[in-house]
Amino acid sequence: MMVRLTAGAEATIRTATAGTVLGYDRGRFRKDNVYRLGDGETSVRFVGCPGGAAVFNGIVLTTGPRTIGLEVVADGHLRRVTVTAYGS
Repeated sequence: MMVRLTAGAEATIRTATAGTVLGYDRGRFRKDNVYRLGDGETSVRFVGCPGGAAVFNGIVLTTGPRTIGLEVVADGHLRRVTVTAYGS
């Protein structure tokens, strides 16, 4: 799942569905593409580049729900969003 921020923006994404974590730490990406929930985090903070937009590529790991809830905090505002797996 990609996150895009405008220059200098900050945002935090938190999972709101049990059995779901986020994976944005490139150092923890696996070549075999086999993950456990312990490989991710329930909350990730993003900071955009000062001179231009920034894009962060990551993954959503889940124990099974094909639709999950996320809480996004940006500019001091909370927004709840729902993400559905492709093909669901």
